[in-house]
Amino acid sequence: MKQATPTSAGHNRSRPRLIEAGAEREVRGQRGPLLRAVVGRPGTGRRSLWLAGVRCAAAIVFLIFGVSKFVNHAAELASFRHYPFPAPGTVVYAVGVIEIGGGLLLLAGLLTRLAALALAADMLGAIVVSGLARWETVSLTLAPLLLAAMIILSRFGAGDWSLDRHLAANMGRRRAALLLNFLGTRSRRPANRVPESGPS
Repeated sequence: MKQATPTSAGHNRSRPRLIEAGAEREVRGQRGPLLRAVVGRPGTGRRSLWLAGVRCAAAIVFLIFGVSKFVNHAAELASFRHYPFPAPGTVVYAVGVIEIGGGLLLLAGLLTRLAALALAADMLGAIVVSGLARWETVSLTLAPLLLAAMIILSRFGAGDWSLDRHLAANMGRRRAALLLNFLGTRSRRPANRVPESGPS
């Protein structure tokens, strides 16, 4: 009686499971290095709540100061004329746009790390130009606190309660769904088995 030749069908069956397990981990929130660099790591529990509080408080402060660059433009321009800028009127508007745009991004938790880096540069400039050079109180007290908050957000990201986290989770699910669909069509193919022959 001829014996059936051994096949690797059982061995091949385990491969889709391993890949599906990897895709399942991606659905649960694992991200690629580029996405992790922009969005940050997922926060859990108290840390996520703390990050949301820091983000929203800083966003409100930046929005107040950014709107004042347009509403009280004359007073802001008079202040900026004491700084070593070539075009103080343009700089006032540019800083206002950065603070309003960055504040809105922080409030929504969208591109939080990039917004935090831009606002950290803004606060560093305020500390150096108006704080250390002219000893202005706001630039020596509030600006360092905001700079510290931006460093924290650029390090840890926006936390779970943010659009960054929502978009990252959706992107992970979409990639995993495409992978599982591809594997599903491949894994449904019958394994190559050698038919058993009757008695010779």
